[in-house]
Amino acid sequence: MEKNAKMLAAIGSLLICLVMIPGVHFISLVGLILFLVGIYQLSSVKQDKTLFQEALWAFLIPTVGGIVLAIGTAIVSVIGIGMGGMTREGWFESERITHLLTTGMGMGILLLGIVVLVGAWVLGIIFGAKMQKVSLSLDQHFPHANFRLAGSFFFWGGWLSIILVGALLIWIAWLLYTLTFFSLPEENPHG
Repeated sequence: MEKNAKMLAAIGSLLICLVMIPGVHFISLVGLILFLVGIYQLSSVKQDKTLFQEALWAFLIPTVGGIVLAIGTAIVSVIGIGMGGMTREGWFESERITHLLTTGMGMGILLLGIVVLVGAWVLGIIFGAKMQKVSLSLDQHFPHANFRLAGSFFFWGGWLSIILVGALLIWIAWLLYTLTFFSLPEENPHG
């Protein structure tokens, strides 16, 4: 069972890495499910319930956050367009934008946009911290330097998610997970 769990986690991690490729990024959802199933099985074999709980929360939090971010972005876009921020040609004119931002409603839209952005950043930080805990737990059960390194990439990727460097660090962490799970021996000598 441990061998299958490692393989599921490895394939799941690999599919999550594909999120950066246009047109196949939906496959990362399948990867997420496979990864969680693999982690669940590993947590059962190792009798470590917190391993799966941390991994599950690491994915639930950004999922809910992504939904909130999408709704917030839609609200900001609809209200901004509805207030006349866009012309018939579809381009923003500087006079209309200036007028939009100097009204109370315009400032509200701007503040809502900032709140959505900061909220997404905080969720990225929480994701990074949770995945770091998962990585450290995996390192305890399967001592491998890449798990600790991936944990650091997840952690700093979460903090730097406000700028796009964070996404790159998180992608590298998933790549490290993929390589590490595929390189683990079939039987764990550390029990």
